[in-house]
Amino acid sequence: MTEAQGIVLATLHNKQLGSVGETIVTTELLKRGWVVSTPEGDYAPYDRIATKDTFTHKIQVKSATHNINGTYKWTLKGGQKKQKEHSLDDISYYIFVAVPVMLFLIVPYDMIKGLQSVSIPSDPKKNKNPKYSMYLNAWGLMENKGYKDTI
Repeated sequence: MTEAQGIVLATLHNKQLGSVGETIVTTELLKRGWVVSTPEGDYAPYDRIATKDTFTHKIQVKSATHNINGTYKWTLKGGQKKQKEHSLDDISYYIFVAVPVMLFLIVPYDMIKGLQSVSIPSDPKKNKNPKYSMYLNAWGLMENKGYKDTI
């Protein structure tokens, strides 16, 4: 990350960082041939609906910047419904995006349901806990193509 990027990111509030992450994920989905819809308002349990061929997914986007511990950490419960855990019908996938490096974790909601947070090292190659490494850029999961990047 350049010094200029760090300064810009340091000035973002959580709501702004969330909007940046949602925009990055929307752009990435569009590049991959998905049709993307956004719910009106800020009260749906998901941030985007993505449709491609026979697949339709409700997606919750979470954004994080690099922290002083050398990790990216995403808090799962947020927004107006902090106390309510959503059902598997409410959300299909969480897409975690690390800003500004655009590192993506694509995780089925049932794999993280009940967790408070998800974190990975800022350098995934140094990951001593490979729990989430299989989800790095695993865009193929959304099309039943496995843990690979499908672009």
